[in-house]
Amino acid sequence: MYNPFYIYIMSFSLALILCMFNWSILYPVIKSDVIIFLFITFIVSLFLGVLYSKTFEPKFINLSNQRRPRISMYLLSVLAPFSILIATDRDLPLYMVLVHGTSNHNEYGISLLMPLVLTLCTLFAAYFFQLFLSFKDKKYLLMYFTLYIPPLLLFSRGTLTIIFMVTIFILLMFFGRKIKIKHLLATGTLILLAMYLFGSSGDTRISGGETTILGMGGATDNFLQSSVPDEYFWSYIYISSPLANFQLNVDSQDYLNNNIPFHTFILAEIVPGFISKYILEIYDMTEAQPALIAPPFTVGTMYSKAFSYSNWLGPTIIFSYFIILIFSFMKVVSKKNPFFVSGIAILCAMSFLNTFSNMLMHSSIILPMFYIILFGFLIRIPFIRNFYYHKELGI
Repeated sequence: MYNPFYIYIMSFSLALILCMFNWSILYPVIKSDVIIFLFITFIVSLFLGVLYSKTFEPKFINLSNQRRPRISMYLLSVLAPFSILIATDRDLPLYMVLVHGTSNHNEYGISLLMPLVLTLCTLFAAYFFQLFLSFKDKKYLLMYFTLYIPPLLLFSRGTLTIIFMVTIFILLMFFGRKIKIKHLLATGTLILLAMYLFGSSGDTRISGGETTILGMGGATDNFLQSSVPDEYFWSYIYISSPLANFQLNVDSQDYLNNNIPFHTFILAEIVPGFISKYILEIYDMTEAQPALIAPPFTVGTMYSKAFSYSNWLGPTIIFSYFIILIFSFMKVVSKKNPFFVSGIAILCAMSFLNTFSNMLMHSSIILPMFYIILFGFLIRIPFIRNFYYHKELGI
């Protein structure tokens, strides 16, 4: 349940099944070429999932026998850049959405500080949730919920979704083989609630509310006449439309960008986004423009854009990089690293979200992974270790 390769199989299978519900008139028929490609990756992932589990033995690590963190120092690490961000621009995205009905999330504040704040919130939320499960101390749970505040004020639904997903994976790791039906029911209820809230926030984010998303998504009579609440159409369209876009790109040979240099593909799809976007802008490099079922739905799984660059070679390279990234990260990160469990949960979240977009280069995933590796080295320095942790156990 917390193996990124198994998560890959389950998430793409879910998207494939949803595409067959016939709830949107915009969707093309999922054809054999896409199904065969996914089936091959499923077989490879099944084998690698077994290898991953045997090699790394990923499991929840109880931190109660380790030095407790200095909560104030972790909080300062987030609040310092967040305070600077607010000081430079007081029109918080949440305020703009609630009061003016428009979001300025992408243009808000200092561009370099926004991802720093959001990714630190992701990592620290995962870590403090693990601490809460280890120590059963409510102050860690309070810190966990506190870390929802910056992404909420910045109206970053992506960060909130990642934190929620990482929490679910840490819970699954915590219960391990002790998972009972009541735990699965509770998890399912939380997921349904999150999907409902996701739909509600989406209705708030765009003018026109439910009517707009039902129209934009091309809701069919099958959906409109069903007993499924309209709020869930957001989740349906978000989960399944990327695969529909991928199929559309496979069908639309006119959207192949074979004239774009191969190094542009590597830069745009593999190099981390917080680096590549500046290089692409500086050198005015043209990126591929994949086909879309509709303009509002711009993502096409981890594969759609790669296919636009290099036909089936593109998705093959992306899947290979997906494998390399997971095994390389797990090889580098020691179980002694306090963020080891957080890293596993982030890998699982990355694997699930690859169904939507290419998360292998997305800052919201790559930066927390980088922090984990960096912190693993820095924590060996006594000054830094004593800055973030109490000197004695049980304090």
